[in-house]
Amino acid sequence: MNNKIIFHLLFCSICFFHIGCSSENEITENPEINTSEEEITTQITAKNSALTANTWTGSINLYQNDIWFVLFDNGVATYDFRIGTTGVISEMRDRTESFKALLSPSFNNEQTDRVVQWTIWSLDLIRNLNYTGPSFEQRFNVTQGGTFTNQLHQTLDVEINTANNQLDVYGKADLQWKLDNQSVMTGNHTALTHYSYDSRGFLKVYRVVSVGQPKLNGVVNQWNDLYFEGWTPMKGDDDVFTGLALGMDSQGTPSWWYLRNQNIPTYPFLSVSNTNGYAVVFNNQNRTGKDAVGIVYGTNNVISSNTNASYVLNTLEWDTGIGVFPAILANGNLPAYSLVEQTMYIVPRSGLSADMSSLLTTLSSEIPAPRIYKPSEIPSGSELETIYSTLQANESISGTRTDHIRPLISNN
Repeated sequence: MNNKIIFHLLFCSICFFHIGCSSENEITENPEINTSEEEITTQITAKNSALTANTWTGSINLYQNDIWFVLFDNGVATYDFRIGTTGVISEMRDRTESFKALLSPSFNNEQTDRVVQWTIWSLDLIRNLNYTGPSFEQRFNVTQGGTFTNQLHQTLDVEINTANNQLDVYGKADLQWKLDNQSVMTGNHTALTHYSYDSRGFLKVYRVVSVGQPKLNGVVNQWNDLYFEGWTPMKGDDDVFTGLALGMDSQGTPSWWYLRNQNIPTYPFLSVSNTNGYAVVFNNQNRTGKDAVGIVYGTNNVISSNTNASYVLNTLEWDTGIGVFPAILANGNLPAYSLVEQTMYIVPRSGLSADMSSLLTTLSSEIPAPRIYKPSEIPSGSELETIYSTLQANESISGTRTDHIRPLISNN
């Protein structure tokens, strides 16, 4: 691994790191706050419907201006995920513990950083012009949600499939992470983030990102070392997550793990083939009684016509967080408007167990490998080609910069 990349990551990371279910699969109001007769009725209806379930179920709930994915464990609303700007996961909570937050708290009240999202950057595209800040801040760097100073990216469309409880969010990232770089680095990146749930009790996250044309000081550039990261910032707290496991035995006991404030690796660039294909944040003081969340990414390398491309797992700790970052490295020239495709599974549980260990092992072998498609390689007549056409059309469309995306639903 390029020492320059590792050196950069060490500094950059430290400085800034900061669904009621119904049998009809209808969209329901989120029964969180009972302030009206309508909301009370909705809560009762959702609860009664959910009680008929005998496995994990999920639904998309609408509450005020927000969209939530809720997971039910045998009829009990257990975990929820608020979908925010451009399709990031802005909040993740344990509903059984007074809606306890499971994501790291914000760095400076921003809605753009401590969220589950994708991010891209390149050390080959460097500002190097009238800049006196740290060298690592000079890179081309775009995150899905927005910028370091809380400028939100554009949400273009929100589509809900009520029959299958699926949510699609189309967005456009058009601003550099650092404000000072926006005048000299430009490029749009259009994306689809697709959410659905699995009856085994987890949230599927599927991302397709069209990597746009980068310009540096107005001059068209090329991608030579694109880095695409699944940024997953879990909460580091004595009452929430204190451990990070990259492996468990058949009983659910961590067999490869690290402890917060002690030895969590900083960007180790672990080849996914040398891991178990999942990572789990858990509470070391109460492993079976407090929340544990698995992030599944798989053990297959990225599929790309560039045989040097690689898929790695990076991790990181900061004052209030434990980061799990499955990352794709193009490791070579990549034409503008190429597609990057990544799938992750988020598997929340009330504690570590043999069942969780077995499920994560199974999911690791099932999850699709990430892919990089050059524009000429997108399969003709495929669903991906349809998605690509939409992303290309979205290049010229303006969206709404908001973290509350319910008003943007196009089919409701």
